Order: sequence, then C-alpha cells, then structure tokens
Amino acid sequence: MKKLFLIRHAKSSWKDPGLHDLDRPLNGRGRRQLDLMRELIHANGAFDGPVFCSTAMRARLTLAGLLGNRSPDVAHFDEALYTFDDDDLLEWLDDREEDQLTLIGHNPALEDLADRLLKPGPGHLPTCAFVGMVIPVMSWQNIEQAKARLLVFATPKRVAADAGL
Repeated sequence: MKKLFLIRHAKSSWKDPGLHDLDRPLNGRGRRQLDLMRELIHANGAFDGPVFCSTAMRARLTLAGLLGNRSPDVAHFDEALYTFDDDDLLEWLDDREEDQLTLIGHNPALEDLADRLLKPGPGHLPTCAFVGMVIPVMSWQNIEQAKARLLVFATPKRVAADAGL
C-alpha cells in the first residue's frame, strides 16, 4: 500500500509583476490559510514521512508555514516538482521507493493527478488544499492501475466554515 498526500501551495502574491514566477511569495491570505490548515494536515499524518516540495518560493513558504516549529528534517526540495503537468508528477513518482509521500506543488498538476488517481477525484483544488489517499499497490509505477481511496480532502474555506470563522 502507498499513501500519497498532495498540498497545493498557499495563495501567492502577484503584487510585483516584475518577479519571476519562481520567486513569488505568499500574500496575507496565503499566510492565513497556513494557520487554518496546519494542524489538520499534521493530524492526518502528512508530515510523518518524507515531504517533497517544489523549489518555487510560494511552495517553500507553504512548507515552512505548515511545519511551524516542527523539525524540517523530512523536507526535500526538487526542481522537478515545479511543474504544472500531472504526467511529470507520475514520472517523478515512478522513481520513488517510500511507502508514504507528501508533495507540495502546483495546479493544474496536483488537481489533475488527484482526479486521475481517485477516479473521480475531488475536482478543483484551491490554494492550500489538502488531499490524502491510499493506493493499493506495492510500487509507485503501478498507481494508475489501481483505484486510490480518498482519506481526506480539505480546503481552507471548508476548514474555516467548520470552525465557525
């Protein structure tokens, strides 16, 4: 069995149009999203195994904000995760050996991957959305042949509503 967690980066800033896409930081809403989602993500075990993060600034800041004061020892940064294509993510997963992985990255790649594996998937993944699934396979190379089972799907808007915010 494989366990896969997907986290879309928190809301980023477009305030400085001169910044390269890789360098865009989070905006205020993005930082608030992290505060809403942090405990839920940890409670569901997303940081119990290795976490792989896009090298984009907004993804790195999302990881830092979700870690809070916890150790970053589980975190790894990979340029290959700065992608918007789910085929790239599937190819990247083919080379993995871990039983559990967390990816912090970008849409539409994460959204398309979730929809592809969960059949049907959760649909739109807004910023800072969190999806967890179990895939009944022994190898990441076989994940498309199995139907993943949804463990958790949470968005900042839904978490805020549940908390009465």
